[in-house]
Amino acid sequence: MRWWRWCPFVYIWKILRDVLNAAPDYAQAVKIPHYG
Repeated sequence: MRWWRWCPFVYIWKILRDVLNAAPDYAQAVKIPHYG
């Protein structure tokens, strides 16, 4: 029942992953506003 403690880290990881995938051209990181 401690899975809810990891939720913020999952969102942070998704944002970092999108930013790193779009590294040279940060305008491609269009999914970030979707995460909330």
